[in-house]
Order: sequence, then C-alpha cells, then structure tokens
Amino acid sequence: MAHFSPEGYKTPSTETELNDFGKEGFWESAGLNQDARFRELDANLTGASADAAQALQTANSYAGQIAQANTTAGSAVAIAQGAADDVDEIKGPIDTRLSAVETAAGYAPGDATDAAMTNIATQDNTQFRAALNAQSVGRTGQQNMDGTAKLHFNGGFTPNYDTVLWIASQQRVNPELNSQGLYIQHRVAGDLHNKVHDAAASELRLNGVTNTGSGQSAHENTLVVGGGGNDINLACVTLSTFHPDADATGSINEINMFRANQVLPAPGLIVDKAVSGFFAAQTVGTENYAIWANGDSAFARFVPQSPTSIAVDIRTRAGQTADLLAVNTAAKIFSVTAAGTAHFGAADAGSWVSVHNRDASKAALRVKAHGSQATKVLDVTDSGGTSWVYVANNGDLRTVNRSVVLRNASDTGTTFELTALGPRWRDASTTRNNAGAAGSATALPATPQKYLKVFDPDGVELLIPAYRAP
Repeated sequence: MAHFSPEGYKTPSTETELNDFGKEGFWESAGLNQDARFRELDANLTGASADAAQALQTANSYAGQIAQANTTAGSAVAIAQGAADDVDEIKGPIDTRLSAVETAAGYAPGDATDAAMTNIATQDNTQFRAALNAQSVGRTGQQNMDGTAKLHFNGGFTPNYDTVLWIASQQRVNPELNSQGLYIQHRVAGDLHNKVHDAAASELRLNGVTNTGSGQSAHENTLVVGGGGNDINLACVTLSTFHPDADATGSINEINMFRANQVLPAPGLIVDKAVSGFFAAQTVGTENYAIWANGDSAFARFVPQSPTSIAVDIRTRAGQTADLLAVNTAAKIFSVTAAGTAHFGAADAGSWVSVHNRDASKAALRVKAHGSQATKVLDVTDSGGTSWVYVANNGDLRTVNRSVVLRNASDTGTTFELTALGPRWRDASTTRNNAGAAGSATALPATPQKYLKVFDPDGVELLIPAYRAP
C-alpha cells in the first residue's frame, strides 16, 4: 500500500515505482514530496521553538518560586528551632510536675503507664483533678447530663455525702466585699398566668423507703461556727427578707415571711402527728426562747381553723409539774398551773382562780361595767346557770330566793342570816331571855309603828315592835 506524507503526497514504496525514475511523473512526485516534507519540518520546528520559549518562561517562574520557597524554608527552620527551644524550656517543669503527680500516686518518676496516668487524672478530690477541672465553660440552651454525672466546685473541702452538685469555694480570709457561696436570681415580668414561680425549689421524693432512725428533709440549712476567736453579733441559720425596690407600686394582697401549708391527706397514708412549726427547747443561752417576736404586737391574733376548733391548745406532758402558761416580770403576773388553776400573782394551791394583790393601794380585783351596761356585772350561778348572787347593772348586790348568811369563826355554824322570810338569829348566844334595869330613854308610846318579823334560833317567829323616830 502506498504511503502518504502529512501534506497528502504519495511517497514511492514499491520497487517498480523506485526503478521508474526515467519517467517524468516520478520526479514530479518526488519534488512535491520534498516540498511537502520541508513545510512539515518547518512547521514542526516553529512549534518546537514556541514550546521551548514557553518552557523557558515556565522554568524561570519555577526558579522564582524555588527561590521564595528557599526563603520561606529558612524562616520555617528558624520558627521550628524557636519552638524546639520553647519545648525544651517548658519540658523540664512539666516533667517535674508529672513526676510529682506520679510520686503522689505511689509511682516512681517515669514508671506510671498511660493507663495509670489516666486513672490518676480521674481520681476525685485531688489537687491534680482540681487543676484539670479549673475551667470556665460558657453554654447556652439546655445542657443534659446523665443520671450518674456529678458536678463539684471544690475549693478544698471534701463532701461528706454522696452529692450530685457540690459547691464549696475557697476560704476567704478577711474579705472586704459581701460574699455568697451560691446566688440564685430568677426574673419574671408581665402576666404570670396564675402560675407558680420560684427562685429556687427543693424537693425530696421518697418511695417505698424504710428509715425509722433518721430524719429526711427536703431542704436543710446549717450554720457552722469553727475554731478561733469568734465575735458574732447576729447569726441567722435562715433569714427571710421582703425587699421592695424604691420604684415599686401597686398592691400586694398578703405577704407571708414564713408559711407552712396544710399537709394533704392520702387514703392509704397514716400520719401519727402533723406539725406546722416545731421549735426545740433552747437551753444554751443566758436567755432562751422557743419563739421570740419584736414589735408592738408579738402575736396579733390566733384564728381557729373552723368555728368548732380551738384557736390555742396548750396541753400538758406526762408528769407535767411546771406551769403551762406564765407571764412574768421580776415577779409572776399570771400563770396557769399543770392542774389547770389560774392565778394572778402568786399561786394559791387551794383555789382554781386566785388573785394575789401586789399593791396595797389598789384593789386586788376590779370588775368595771360597760358604759351602757344593761345586764349583770358579776354573776355567780349554780351548775345549771341559775344565778345565786350577782351584782346588778345599778350596783345592787342581789340574791334570788337565797339567804345571806353570817358564819361563826370556825365556819361550823351560822350566827345570823337574812332569809327570804326575814332575819334570823341562828345561834342561841345571839338572844337574851331578860333585860336589865330601866334606862334614861323616853317611855314608849302606847302602840308601835310596826312589828318586825324575826326568827329565833329555834325557828320560832317573833315580832319586834318598832316605833317611829321623833
């Protein structure tokens, strides 16, 4: 098959064609082929020259980049050398610290494995762990922790309990600022939609528990006073403060500084005793009080829960000997004994109610009537409420169908009485059977004005003549 140049001219390839050189067509074909080949070589050389120029330009660019890389590499070498120097500088203190950690954990320096060092780092209540935990973390949104997670802010005080959140800051010595271990401020505004809003809430949930020897508290406050020379003016275990801002306006229906809500019953729960406020006896002070209240009125009023309930119920303990209620200054003013007797002043064991006068210039007992008194001022009745003796609203001392009786010194007999029927001399010594000699009085008129009825000790009715005065 004939071959053709890239220019499209035929190149002789057979022996016949090569030997046919005497013919005109052969040379014409050869000449044309040479011209075409020349043009082809020229084009190739021109393209190669252009490629060489581009290659030279690219080579020059690479040379510039290589020079820049050499410069950069020199800087990098300097930086790396500086970093290596820094590493060498801090490596010594780090090695010293790590050796100290290993020694504290019971290892020789350099002997602790990676697993051992991990275990050391995860131990609770160590200075090393505290250093690892000394981080400030900012979070937004809800962050969840699993049920076994614990968060301890440990300032050097070991928790005594299995505590989930432990906050114990470092001790402040001679602090010049107000300080707080924990501060909670919950801000709300606008329509509160009849919902409960608490700055802090404590809830202890008990379910199927048995613990008869210890107490359980939803919230516990403890104030601890340590060693050293203490000089404390006021120590409050719990302090309640209501603080309105200066620009507060509007109205508040009720403020409770402390309020204990009613314990709600449950059908299957038996409660032996429910107490809204329990105050243990205080004995440590020079003055001791279960409740102390300052102000014009310590207790404004006691309101019963219902019309059939008692507002104040004071009960004795088994074997009670001291007073149930006492009001004292230097001397006793009023008391109610364990037996239930009431006494103003010193107690009188022989009376349910006694009045012991403290001032000789004043009445021991005074009952003052109302300005518009319309009924009895003082009334003594029998067990059924029938009046025996009373002081009427006009001041009369009255008895209804009863006697006014004078008894002898030993209270063994009656000497005189005023009965509903009239006066009666009850004792024989109060009567005489004869009279003495005539006196100096004027002689009696022929008839008396009246005869006054009396009774002698034997109950015999007698008439005493009575004459009109001159």
